[in-house]
Amino acid sequence: MTSDASYGELRLRIAEEWLQHQIDTAYNGRECPRCGCKAELRYLQERLKKVRTALRRHRQKMYETCERCGGRIDRATHEVYPDASICSGCDPLHTHIPQAPARGRSLSYHYT
Repeated sequence: MTSDASYGELRLRIAEEWLQHQIDTAYNGRECPRCGCKAELRYLQERLKKVRTALRRHRQKMYETCERCGGRIDRATHEVYPDASICSGCDPLHTHIPQAPARGRSLSYHYT
């Protein structure tokens, strides 16, 4: 069975690769090819930044430690938000995680 630590790192690496792939292929480093907006590109870039920060925290053995209170970030939170750096007690709505652009559609809308 995989430990929580290696499982967390694996999820972060998958998220990092997926986000980088989306930026490189779908956007080619520019705005959305269908509507020209840059909100989704900025969102992907911000998420990629958070994932890379979480990978650094993982290597420093701080991945499961809340940046605010020093408590433990539970696995359920990391299941949904692999790049979470604040526990659900300090931020129950996870407002520190960048949210997808509020345009009434998912990120995959443009590419389906």
